[in-house]
Amino acid sequence: IEIIPLETTDSSFVVYPKEIQIFEDIIYIYDIDRQKVFSFNMDGKFIRNIGRMGNGPGEYSWLSSISIDEKRERIQLLTAFSTILEYTTSGCFIEKRFLPHDKLNYQALFNVNDYIVTWTIPHNNETDCISILDSGTLELVKQFVKGASIVKKYSRNLYSYNNDIYYGQTIENSNVYKISKDTIGLAYRWDFGSNNYNMHDFNLTYKNKNINEEEELLRNYINEGIVPYWQVKYAENDKYYYTCLRFNNKRDVNVFYRKTDGRYFILGNKQDLKIFPRLFTEEYMMSVVSHQNRNIYKSILPASEYQKLESMKEDDNPCLLKLYFK
Repeated sequence: IEIIPLETTDSSFVVYPKEIQIFEDIIYIYDIDRQKVFSFNMDGKFIRNIGRMGNGPGEYSWLSSISIDEKRERIQLLTAFSTILEYTTSGCFIEKRFLPHDKLNYQALFNVNDYIVTWTIPHNNETDCISILDSGTLELVKQFVKGASIVKKYSRNLYSYNNDIYYGQTIENSNVYKISKDTIGLAYRWDFGSNNYNMHDFNLTYKNKNINEEEELLRNYINEGIVPYWQVKYAENDKYYYTCLRFNNKRDVNVFYRKTDGRYFILGNKQDLKIFPRLFTEEYMMSVVSHQNRNIYKSILPASEYQKLESMKEDDNPCLLKLYFK
């Protein structure tokens, strides 16, 4: 376990890191609260911001996600309003690209091979959530995953592994699908035995005319624990399948299923241990530690690493928690 303090400056004040990506030993952090993308080196020293809010060239009104086109060595900032802003790794603006306009709420972007995968909050039950786009022209190639928008809108759960993209059904079921340029098919399924559940057993009609009422009902089911858990994150590497179960919308449990022998491991089954990975690689996963909850890590960190947390001031940036896989 390793702690990486993020340098705090007037230009690098981080509030809520939603996404973390690493490319050529540079850490890119998308902060959803500040609507900024920060870059740091692997020791946490601030380098620069990528783009900024505004109406001029290279500026944006609202970000929803970031992606890295490694082949073209470009940083891509996705807006909810159907555009991608591309920058060099040194932060220089290159161009604004326009996505298909029939969707206005893009929330996730992945580059793979010669195509791009996007995920969009559905407008209704006839809206496809996932689109495959040609990476050169951004023309629409294929669309997938129609269904009840009341549950699909929570399923922004895509991850990349071995140059493929996978899609997990956050709350509808425990299926994980592999996406190719032309097809989508079941890759694997999480099986929790007697704790499995089916959303169709919870008296939702899945009819658009009742969507506001059903959204409120679904939120109540989650908050009250009637829906026992939902899978808020999926990931995978050569050693493990991973999912994060969220109970009562409050407590997270990290589950690792080892591929070699089918054993599973649980991390974070105590209510005071808060580990939610923003990055999952072959070697490690990366979470965030704030000033407010640093004390709960004292029992699991080496003394030298915990000292980095102890030295945090109230107005310092959060630290990154880097947990290496054995």
